[in-house]
Amino acid sequence: MAFFESLGGKIKNAGQNIAQSTKKFADVTKLKSSISDYEKQINELYFVVGKAYYERHKDDTNAEDRKNLDAINTLFKQISELKEEIREKEGIATCPNCGKDVPGDAMFCNNCGCKIVKEPEVRLCANCGKPLPENSMFCAHCGTKVETAEEKTEKDETETEG
Repeated sequence: MAFFESLGGKIKNAGQNIAQSTKKFADVTKLKSSISDYEKQINELYFVVGKAYYERHKDDTNAEDRKNLDAINTLFKQISELKEEIREKEGIATCPNCGKDVPGDAMFCNNCGCKIVKEPEVRLCANCGKPLPENSMFCAHCGTKVETAEEKTEKDETETEG
């Protein structure tokens, strides 16, 4: 009988140890989760502080960390250029009155009704890329013969057939 009582005591102690280990593990996991949440909040605040610093000092030539501020300015400029390229490819124009986007073929702004004035399309020399005066037959810069719209259409149709 003493054997079974001893065995029962050992099993009870083992169960208590497992329960304590499990509770300890759960408590530590909860604490680590809290730490992780605080670190996320700190990183979010770092971002806010950094952005605020950037906004205050982006044009300050004597600001600390000028190299990184310049890098951010350059990246913003590149983003702006890419966005403009997208607008051109999608045929989007800007209303001169209200600044809203309008389709490239719009005659009037769909936001304020302002008439959209189209800039005349400038032809460029196929050889040197210089602007060509209207109705010119040759490039004044390099002397290359300028194709008329009809000649270009005929040439394209011939190439397509061949």
